[in-house]
Amino acid sequence: MPKPIDALRALHADYDVMLCDVWGVLHNGVASFDTPKAALSEARRAGKTVILLTNSPRLGPSVKEQLAALGVTDESFDAIVTSGDVTRTLVAEGPRRLYYLGPERDADLYGDTGVENVGEADAEGILCSGFKDDETETPEDYRDLLTRFAARDLPLICANPDLVVSRGNRLVPCAGALAALYSELGGQTRIAGKP
Repeated sequence: MPKPIDALRALHADYDVMLCDVWGVLHNGVASFDTPKAALSEARRAGKTVILLTNSPRLGPSVKEQLAALGVTDESFDAIVTSGDVTRTLVAEGPRRLYYLGPERDADLYGDTGVENVGEADAEGILCSGFKDDETETPEDYRDLLTRFAARDLPLICANPDLVVSRGNRLVPCAGALAALYSELGGQTRIAGKP
């Protein structure tokens, strides 16, 4: 049985590497949390390696910028691994002509992979990083589109398995909700990220 601890420092003697989630632990999408930032900084000063793990569909450098804007500096971590980083591997290994479903800010997932962003009719697969507008849309807004893709048996690469995430005091839907609907419609999904 795991034993409860009062502070992260209680683990310093037993571990060399600390893995830490980002969203909901270091910040809520609007503001960062001082206590975990301080605990991670203390772990680094104690010689521990701190790696941040996140289901963000963004690439690591973009998440690092987002964290800095929220007041989470390099002092709190050594490296970041995002589901967006993992997604690039799935993109590079998958179909070459993908329909992109998500906000413009995440479109760099294609990067230098040699993949072509195409329209619905020419798609051989779908790259989903989320909703075009997660403030107003729901999975139902995409049912017809996803039904057409599922009928063609196109694979959907999901860059964020989360169904929802807290943004401040609100819940907003994530790419995982679209992947769940696609599976419900009989579509095949390839999901990057942590459970």
